Amino acid sequence: MSDHDRLNRILTFAQHLGRGWEAGAEHEARSRRWLDDHGRPTADGLALLAALEDQRATRTVFRTVA
Repeated sequence: MSDHDRLNRILTFAQHLGRGWEAGAEHEARSRRWLDDHGRPTADGLALLAALEDQRATRTVFRTVA
């Protein structure tokens, strides 16, 4: 995954958690330490992406449970 893709995924997730567009997704991601002061993913941001990727398989497994 490229740096640009990582950044976009972090910002997209932060937007869902954010307090609306007033603060903005980038502000939300920085406040959660997912991005550094230069807008680059931090170790916490990369850990977030890894956790989200791990959940992808979990969600798929439970889709067939009735």
